[in-house]
Amino acid sequence: MTRSMMVVDDDVDILTILTFVFENRGYRVRKARDAEETLQTVAKFVPDLFILDITLPGMDGFELCRRLRAQARTRHVPVMFLTARDQPENIVQGFEAGGDDYVVKPFNMQELVARVENLLRRAREVAPTKEEREGRVIAVTSARGGIGKTTLSVNLALCLTRMWTDDVVLVDTSLEFGRAAVLLDLQDARDLGPLLQEQGEGLDRDYLEETYLTVHPSGLRFLASPPSPGDVDNIRPEGIEHLVRLLRPAYGYIVLDLASSLREPYRSALRLADQVVVLVNPEICTLVATQSLLSALTMMEVPPEAIHVMLNSLPQVENSPTQKEIETFLNMPLAGVIPGDPAHVPAAANAGRPPILDPEDLAFNQAIIQTAYYLTTSLKARE
Repeated sequence: MTRSMMVVDDDVDILTILTFVFENRGYRVRKARDAEETLQTVAKFVPDLFILDITLPGMDGFELCRRLRAQARTRHVPVMFLTARDQPENIVQGFEAGGDDYVVKPFNMQELVARVENLLRRAREVAPTKEEREGRVIAVTSARGGIGKTTLSVNLALCLTRMWTDDVVLVDTSLEFGRAAVLLDLQDARDLGPLLQEQGEGLDRDYLEETYLTVHPSGLRFLASPPSPGDVDNIRPEGIEHLVRLLRPAYGYIVLDLASSLREPYRSALRLADQVVVLVNPEICTLVATQSLLSALTMMEVPPEAIHVMLNSLPQVENSPTQKEIETFLNMPLAGVIPGDPAHVPAAANAGRPPILDPEDLAFNQAIIQTAYYLTTSLKARE
């Protein structure tokens, strides 16, 4: 597999020389002139190695390294400082910021190449195993449509992206009439159809993102539902299972926004999920249908500890059941309550800006944050 690196330096001559040398050695080289450009690039592309100057416009190389170490997707990527600063205190600062090597300009090119090869060899030796990299699947479903399931899926996926700085993919698997792209204001989002045709295995993240995924400004990765309901006929029953198998080794969390259905391929998606979130509202028709859905999940041998019922608490009307009555009727405790917000949530949907991107003191956002924390800690408890 082609190795890749990112060189960050405001000196055009250094960028040109290193690009020439390493591309001739078979490397794929990306270049950046400052920290801001670097951080924008790594939202879509993660190299195997960073080479950073320290003296950069704006944010310096030390702070850039700290930022890279704070992100899950770049935390383990080797960082080499290549700089004219040769004072001992500068070298100490470089290692304290998270650097793996420190080379002073002017440098010997053969030595630099050898150091790069050594860093990459050590990185491969300590790389996590496939089992350690297996992403967790959170499937969000409901027994009836129109009760806020997609709103929950979108905001949950965005919250996971913000809370854990992990790599999160939201897949709109409400195949016939998915609308997650609308809520995210991603008009030209790539749909999941082409990825379903992918025959490869062990695809790396860069290939997936450059070929199949759309990156939301928040950093969330996204796959839209097919553009036309008629395209669903081309999806094999095992299609979603195949898709998840391709995504799982590359991402920390895969959130599936499922249609309100138990036919294939939704049944397979529910079986392979690590957590199944079932959304209800305080309407008797929804509760009766949810009772049947929970029975079906039991028959499908979905573990009880993997099922989490969430209540979308709409404004109370006459004869609305209480939370206690809902729990009794479903014979299952509620994992959480999403407060109804008829003023804010519809307006956010119309604007294409999910509420979770707004201030955290909103009751809706607090509930989403608590849900994300609950689900991820539940996953860790089961491991």
